[in-house]
Amino acid sequence: MSRWRTQRPGSSPGMIPGVFWVGMQDRKRLIKSPKLCFHDTGLACYLLGIRSPEQLQSHPLRGALFENYVVAEGPLAGHLMRRSPIMSKGFTRLFLALLLGTGCLAAPPARAQTDTVMVFAAASLANALQELVPKFREEQVEMLLSLGSSSALAKQIQQGAPADIFFSANLEWMGYLDSLGLVEKESCTELLGNSLVVVAPKGEGFEVEAQKGFDFAGVLEGGRLALGDPAHVPAGIYAKQSLQWLGWWDGVQDKLAPAADVRAALAYVERGECAAGIVYATDVGASAGVEVVAILPVESHQPVVYPVAAVKGKRSAAAHRLLALLQAPAAGAVFEKCGFVRLKPAPPKPQ
Repeated sequence: MSRWRTQRPGSSPGMIPGVFWVGMQDRKRLIKSPKLCFHDTGLACYLLGIRSPEQLQSHPLRGALFENYVVAEGPLAGHLMRRSPIMSKGFTRLFLALLLGTGCLAAPPARAQTDTVMVFAAASLANALQELVPKFREEQVEMLLSLGSSSALAKQIQQGAPADIFFSANLEWMGYLDSLGLVEKESCTELLGNSLVVVAPKGEGFEVEAQKGFDFAGVLEGGRLALGDPAHVPAGIYAKQSLQWLGWWDGVQDKLAPAADVRAALAYVERGECAAGIVYATDVGASAGVEVVAILPVESHQPVVYPVAAVKGKRSAAAHRLLALLQAPAAGAVFEKCGFVRLKPAPPKPQ
């Protein structure tokens, strides 16, 4: 592991002693490397007979386990990576002996019944999904999240990143993975809808008439317009469609500040780096630093649809269980509270 840029956990609070933390700048090489294999924290917890990843912090055997593993962040967040593809026989014998000696291999039924599922989800879903994590844990499902642009997440899945579920902000990137045979098509559900708004920094709003003929470039007064990169980010793709439909595109295309995902575009506006931005309506609730100055017409862009599906071959039983929870009334209430529109009715409760 010496050739990877790593950081000793002592310089970053909250990390487990003896563990290397791999930076996001190395994630593509890590995903592609044939010399590494992946193990999730669920395996470590199961072997140690504990219920949650947080308990690894104080477990007496964490040192022995993590001397042979590293913890990754970014798209591999929450996953342990073995430092070599084959663990030494001496370590295996030692670790098993320690486990047997401490009774850690003695029936860990609580953890055995808990499914760990890695969800790759659009950044705009962050608040809703983070709120659902503890609710799903009560249902014996540990949901791990990797959030970002749907386009970037789809490419990472294509490269072999360990996703169990893909929750996209548009149909195109789900279709992209389906064309590669990487999702279980029969599991795909168009679950949520959203809308687009124009935002400005808090206290710096201005009047915008969301209609054809309005001089939108003029009200920006030389300022920049933040949006997801329209070349690949769903929010940016929708925004470009709307700007073209309204006849505003030609006037603003040289004023764009394209962002890696919609939450990054929101941040540009929050910090006052851009005069305005186009984001999802649901993003506004996640920020106290912006205000809505216009709602873009729904007919000006393709419908904003969030499909969700299981990634093929990745712990499908657990993934399908989580898919059912995402479609359940309890999750639906959280999504609606965060401003999403539910496109699929909740399944009937079992009799």
